[in-house]
Amino acid sequence: MDMINLIIFCGFSLICCVWFCTAILSGKLFRKFVQKFPLEAERSIPFASTYAQHPEKFIYFFRKASIPTLRKDSEIWKLRQRLKWFVFASAVVPLIVMGILIVCAFKGL
Repeated sequence: MDMINLIIFCGFSLICCVWFCTAILSGKLFRKFVQKFPLEAERSIPFASTYAQHPEKFIYFFRKASIPTLRKDSEIWKLRQRLKWFVFASAVVPLIVMGILIVCAFKGL
């Protein structure tokens, strides 16, 4: 395997790992929130008690209105803070990998 294939494989693997961890952490945060604040979840998040997919199940944790509720529980707050970093990494890591691939393309690797 030549160098560029290794770089592509490692970059793609890194992106997949970050996205996978983000999805897992998001689900964990949502389940913890519903477990600890069932009434708030039913009131604020559509389809909170069902398995139906809805974007609000993810977006809710980034709304300013949710911050006071999330701060009530230190475990949920830590999960939210970790999720923020993973969401940031989910956007930045692909850009970095693409930048590395562009540099490799210009160097002729």
